[in-house]
Amino acid sequence: MTTESKEDSICWFVLNYIATGFQKQANKVVDTFNLTYDSSLELFAPTYVVRETKNGEVKMKTANLTFHYVFVKGTLEQIKQLCRMSNGFSFLLDRCSEERYAVISDRDMRNFKTIA
Repeated sequence: MTTESKEDSICWFVLNYIATGFQKQANKVVDTFNLTYDSSLELFAPTYVVRETKNGEVKMKTANLTFHYVFVKGTLEQIKQLCRMSNGFSFLLDRCSEERYAVISDRDMRNFKTIA
């Protein structure tokens, strides 16, 4: 029986995402990463719709629910590789845990997705 190391285990990482250019969306960056590195990272960047009225005209606008935080599922090595690139992603450090990086269990992420 083999044991999976922390480096190889797949989990949800909480990352900062600050776009590096106009209209550079997180999902496009992750899709490009997956194609380039034959990877299968999964991104969850929850949004909500905001109604705006400007000059009497009503428009619906999408806004980020978690400001600049996004959730990416993959191995630690994959996420490190993603964050090393100049693409706007960076780790959120967890100073209250034995783990260095903020991670969320599959169960907690499933529950969050249900309400987000």
